[in-house]
Amino acid sequence: MTDFKFKHFKALDYPDSMPMNQVLSDLLYKGTLNLWDIIVPYTEAIEKERHLNNMRFEEACVNLTQMLSKNFKEKSKEEAIKRAIHTFNLTKTLVPHVHDTEYGYTSYDEKEWDEFCEMIYGTNLKK
Repeated sequence: MTDFKFKHFKALDYPDSMPMNQVLSDLLYKGTLNLWDIIVPYTEAIEKERHLNNMRFEEACVNLTQMLSKNFKEKSKEEAIKRAIHTFNLTKTLVPHVHDTEYGYTSYDEKEWDEFCEMIYGTNLKK
């Protein structure tokens, strides 16, 4: 149902304590929503996550190429290390921020690399 807006959703008379899956089940049952109203946005969300992970991978590959080239000038090695730490801290499977203290990675560095990624990728690469 393409004419169902968020204002309509907010106006529904369900108790605040009701689990969302029960609300959706009831709306599907009543025909207020159809399956495509849920599947299409779900597919779009999966695609956003896939795209974000792809950008994270590309950032990691660029940084790894910098590190492996060993072609550093003045502070560029330190910057490459901080960029690597920033990329590492985006992990969802390893413990982030474990290298921050050892390499002097600060909240200022995080902000700087977030802004860099925002400029390059259109996002800070965080979810």
